[in-house]
Amino acid sequence: MTAAPQPAEGLRQHLAEAMAKEAGSLAFRKQGTEWEYLRSVWLAHADAAVNALRRWEG
Repeated sequence: MTAAPQPAEGLRQHLAEAMAKEAGSLAFRKQGTEWEYLRSVWLAHADAAVNALRRWEG
């Protein structure tokens, strides 16, 4: 099984930050290692969104 290609880092970061902000998350507004887990969750959501769009576009 081939891994899905990852979105460009800038797009990935932008989507993750936008989704987190819309949801009211402080994950990208706060500094510190205690926020790394939440940032990784939002980055995974951004990856999923981009991959879903790629599959939808065909």
